Amino acid sequence: MGKDVVKKGKKGRKKDGEGDDGADQMSAVDRQFYELTISDLNNKLSRLRTHTTKLEEKNEELESKMRQMEEDKSDTTAYLNRTLNEKLNIISELEDKLSELSKVRDAENIECKKVLSDREAKYKAMHDQLTSEIKLLTGKLNSMEEFRIQRDELLAKFDAQETELKEQHKRHKAILYEMERKVILDKDALRKEVENKLLQLSTEFTKSSEIRVAAHTQRLVRENIALNNEMDRMIYTHERLRREHDEMKRANHRIKSHTEIIESEKKRLVRTCQGHIRIIEELTTAYEKLRDRSLELKNIHKLYEAAKAKLKETDEDHQKLLFKTKQLEQHVHAINCQRMALCADIMMKHKQMDHIYQVLKTVKFTIKSAIKAEEVQKDSEDIEFRMAQRKTLLDDLLNILTELDAIPLQNVSMESVPSSSYVYLQGDLGILPKESMETNSEQKTPAIMPSNEILTPSAMSLSAPRISFHLSEVSEQVFDVVSGSVIKFDDSKSESLDEMEHDESKIQIRKKSIQKAAHFDEESTPEGSLKDTGHEKVPIPQEENHDDDDDKVITDAGESQQQEQEQDDLDITTTETTE
Repeated sequence: MGKDVVKKGKKGRKKDGEGDDGADQMSAVDRQFYELTISDLNNKLSRLRTHTTKLEEKNEELESKMRQMEEDKSDTTAYLNRTLNEKLNIISELEDKLSELSKVRDAENIECKKVLSDREAKYKAMHDQLTSEIKLLTGKLNSMEEFRIQRDELLAKFDAQETELKEQHKRHKAILYEMERKVILDKDALRKEVENKLLQLSTEFTKSSEIRVAAHTQRLVRENIALNNEMDRMIYTHERLRREHDEMKRANHRIKSHTEIIESEKKRLVRTCQGHIRIIEELTTAYEKLRDRSLELKNIHKLYEAAKAKLKETDEDHQKLLFKTKQLEQHVHAINCQRMALCADIMMKHKQMDHIYQVLKTVKFTIKSAIKAEEVQKDSEDIEFRMAQRKTLLDDLLNILTELDAIPLQNVSMESVPSSSYVYLQGDLGILPKESMETNSEQKTPAIMPSNEILTPSAMSLSAPRISFHLSEVSEQVFDVVSGSVIKFDDSKSESLDEMEHDESKIQIRKKSIQKAAHFDEESTPEGSLKDTGHEKVPIPQEENHDDDDDKVITDAGESQQQEQEQDDLDITTTETTE
């Protein structure tokens, strides 16, 4: 009957092993699928990051060029303002000189008027004196005959003086006329000189401004061409990445032809401008030239605004790409969560296998004890006692197997699974006294090891590839094969991965302890008494007679239990050190 129970256990074990193989195959397929999806996502993420870096570099180049254009524009305006201020200073100096000359002329006019007034006063005084003398003389002539001759002389002198006075008056008028004419001529000459200087300054200013504006426009044209080329390349790369090479070739061809046309036009314009500069002599034509240049600057400003708008569009595209990368990172995080859930399911399956192996080991130990008891009491004639022992054995086996179905297993992680309670204690079969076992209970442990430290060889064979799978996948970095870059995960993911590595280290320690326990079982059992069933060794009754008594059985069981206790203590210390 015990053999039938063992055979049933073997069949159940085989079925469980087949189910675990299927689960392992399914996990391998899922693992390969997840690895492919993760590698694809990593490739996409690396390509998007390289594209964003390129866009940022181009954006920085455009900003630097824009700043250079603004600096050049500010330099030209500053130069023109400086030259204008110089010309205004020269004009103010000339106006000061003109005002000083006018003041000098006014002062000379005042002096001339003073001289004229003094001479007129002298003339009036002399005229009054002479008239008074004439009156006296006429009176004397009338009274005296002798004075007629003197009167005639005096009259002649008076006429001569009157003619001389008239001549002096004419000379004075001529002198005044000459002085006024000289002042007018000086004023006209000064005005012509100022006009000539202003004309010369204006022509020099127009020539310098024409040369400066022509050079500035040439530089702006070149920079405008470069900006247009950059914007064309950005648009082509954004639309179709696969056709970038062909589009760049076409753009380069167009740019070369465009530059050749522009160079020829530029040379022609330079020649015409030089001819115009030599021909232009008036301010009206210079004003028209400056107005044309201002219109060109306005057009360049419009082109700058268009380039700025395109740059804004590229920034929006860059934000969209960043949003897509965040979505991809969230997808990767979801895949990692699914992977963690699969790991938890695998640990639960290991727990179930541990529980089944615990029950089977309990059955093995019970059958072994019953066989030893039958061999010891083989010669006894108490049939009722033997039937009672057999009945208790069958009841114990039935209770163990029913307990396997009665105990529910929760879907929890490996760390939260507690140690299973002891199912069987020595002395329950009546072979050994319970009192002796109670006295040695502090030094001895039951034959059943805790469920969290027992794995069957089949479970070990199943857990080995899964552990390697976890160790290969659980890492803080993922290597991108296409781009050759390494992608790092977040800190929260690394903490969960560290916990998984800690669990895997515990599994490795349990595996070593199970191998040692299996080696000890092989050494403790007699040679030829074990039969390899494919998963574990089950004791088979020997045909030879056993001469061992109850004391020897007790000592062997005690020694094996003591050695198992020492092994358990060693495993516990190793787990504590690793933690």
